[in-house]
Amino acid sequence: MIILNDSKNTIHLEDVDEYISPTGDTETISPDRLKKSRSLRNAILNGTIKVIEHDPKERIESSLMYLLNKMASSKNETVVTSDPDPDPEILEEVSDDIEVRIHGLFYDASGYAKVNRNLALNLHQSGIKVKIDPKNGQNHLNEDELRSLVALERTPISKRNHIVIDSIIPSFSEFSSAKYKVLYTTIESYTVQDPFLSACQNYDEIWTTSDWSTSILKRYLPDHKIYAISTGVDPSIYTEDGDRFDFKPNIKKFVFLSVFAWNYRKGPDVLCKAYFDEFSQADDVSLLIMSRYQSGRTRHHREKIRIDIDKYMETYPNKDMPHLVRFNQMLPEKDMPKLYRASDAFILTTRGESGCLPPLEASLCGLPVIMTNCSGQQGYLRKDNSYMIDIDKIAPLEKGKAHLHYWDGHDFPQLTSTGVHDQVKQYMRNVYENYDEARQRNRKMQQLIHQKFTWTHTANAAIERLKEINKKLKG
Repeated sequence: MIILNDSKNTIHLEDVDEYISPTGDTETISPDRLKKSRSLRNAILNGTIKVIEHDPKERIESSLMYLLNKMASSKNETVVTSDPDPDPEILEEVSDDIEVRIHGLFYDASGYAKVNRNLALNLHQSGIKVKIDPKNGQNHLNEDELRSLVALERTPISKRNHIVIDSIIPSFSEFSSAKYKVLYTTIESYTVQDPFLSACQNYDEIWTTSDWSTSILKRYLPDHKIYAISTGVDPSIYTEDGDRFDFKPNIKKFVFLSVFAWNYRKGPDVLCKAYFDEFSQADDVSLLIMSRYQSGRTRHHREKIRIDIDKYMETYPNKDMPHLVRFNQMLPEKDMPKLYRASDAFILTTRGESGCLPPLEASLCGLPVIMTNCSGQQGYLRKDNSYMIDIDKIAPLEKGKAHLHYWDGHDFPQLTSTGVHDQVKQYMRNVYENYDEARQRNRKMQQLIHQKFTWTHTANAAIERLKEINKKLKG
């Protein structure tokens, strides 16, 4: 940010004991300096210091400019012409001596890795000393994304006095040691596995990625310290404005997009059957499924998805089927907004989520959201901001149904009733034919995301817990 003190007075920043003189020259200040000095931010907000130029990609700078606009609008003034996000959260500054080691996935394209990357980088930005301890896995990041993470791998921390955050699905083989142990994890089913609960006993406290997940786990561990540290999205990356993915060959005019890992829990059977039932070749519509089976990229993994979709299609032998596209290309995060912007609506007929990132990302890119009204996504789905599919009976999952023993016998919505099927069809048709109304609903979801579900909100919630833990450790 470039600033100018034209007040003719020297300005004292008390919290950092610095002075800004009225030399008549502009001065460049870093985002870190803005974060460290509340006095500096207040001087900008009250107009004592003028902003000459700012970087809209820097969260704290864009947040300050939003607040300036908000204040100026009450006086019928204009500071900048851009349409800022509502009520942006500013990352909390940490002056305490806190050391954290985060263990988990960091470098692949999974939601787990995305959560860990954003948590680590934001905690580091806040002033916390962060070391990352990556699990073995594939690397799906580009050079720019890798650079900042690799630096955190090399951070030296105290062996005895740090706090560990195991951001994993717990197992005894990965149990970490530290002065204070936090498990940051997910709950997707309405029941919890015994080995999972046993592993939880080895931690001083547990964080989950949604209020719903916390409520489920508290049924089993009522005396344990369990907190919701909700996951989010980066509003500087996921925006409506920007490039769109160029499909070759071209797809239809209206595109329903679904992004998920190919498994029974995510409900591909529900989605495909409803889409094939409701639409035909005569509709100018495509269903774009971005998915991989078991994170694999071999021919076997690609064929598994094709075979499953063909089985669904075989039940319509005499129908001119609607257009469907399977997309298994790996995209770096910087290109994901292009895919969202090239689509018109997002749909996920999942049977259970701990939070789920793609709907949040899609919404900020302008896509109305159709999703099941269950589990962790209930934190951000509302009747007036999305299309919520009512669930049917919750029942134990038949052994082998999910091709993953982890879920055998655990409770999920079945999503097999006629009522569920009809509602999915109805919502897809409504969004397709009444798109302006759908877009208006999504505006309300975007507002809620900016208010509660960004990575800054995630980091600030984690910071509050880490400060309390640090205070306890120091006695």
